[in-house]
Amino acid sequence: MDSRVRIITFQLACLLLMALKPAQTQAAGLRCAKDQGICEFENRSLHLGSRVGIFNPQGDLVAYGQVSRLNGETRVVRLKEVFGAITRDDVARPLGKATLDSFRKFQRKPELVWQAAIGMAAVTVGAGVWGPMISGFREQSLAHDFAWTVDATFVNAGGSVNHRAGSDLPDGSFSQNTLGVGAGIAYNVNQNRDLSLRGSATLGGAYTMAEVSGPSNEPSDYVSGFDSGFGVYAKFDLAAYYRWSDWRLGLVPATMFIQSQRIDSISLAVAVDF
Repeated sequence: MDSRVRIITFQLACLLLMALKPAQTQAAGLRCAKDQGICEFENRSLHLGSRVGIFNPQGDLVAYGQVSRLNGETRVVRLKEVFGAITRDDVARPLGKATLDSFRKFQRKPELVWQAAIGMAAVTVGAGVWGPMISGFREQSLAHDFAWTVDATFVNAGGSVNHRAGSDLPDGSFSQNTLGVGAGIAYNVNQNRDLSLRGSATLGGAYTMAEVSGPSNEPSDYVSGFDSGFGVYAKFDLAAYYRWSDWRLGLVPATMFIQSQRIDSISLAVAVDF
């Protein structure tokens, strides 16, 4: 009697589990050909012609296609468009009647980036002088969102400056042209998203031509530890970008150090990804 009760109880439990099991709606064991033209997965609800999307763990649409063949519970999907490499962590889901614009499409991270920027720079000479600045960089991707970068910056600034403390010289008129070139490391956050961030640090050298119009023509009489010639160049920036296709528009605040000078700048940048 006890054995019959146990058997009946076991059968009822199995029936209950089968009744509660939901219909399969996404990929179980997604498998794709090497050329990623055809994928297959287990699904009982899809029929011939059903539209299927393949999504990565972040919810990006990686590829889409239609069910082209049924093989028992296996659905074979011929992909129509692939936006990125399909991995073992991706899943397939029915698209139904939704348009592709309803989903965020996967965008690969660029391997190479070129950028040009124009802005204004404030130079800590005397009470401070302002001037235009142009800059650019070339960036090559490394692992884990890091990249190495080569940066160039040109600053043309001028204005009235105060004499050095302890000097009897009156105020003078100051002008400066500086070209700095450096190499360093950049780190990108959400580089393949519509909104992204980038920070970088570069170190190199700069050549400065500085002139003072006044009782003394020596810049060092007005700016302690600074003069025309070569010097160490260091630059740090943190930029925010908005993506449009392979182009990005950015706002770039930066701080540079050249000899004893600190130069703060704000620039509008255009970057293109390859």
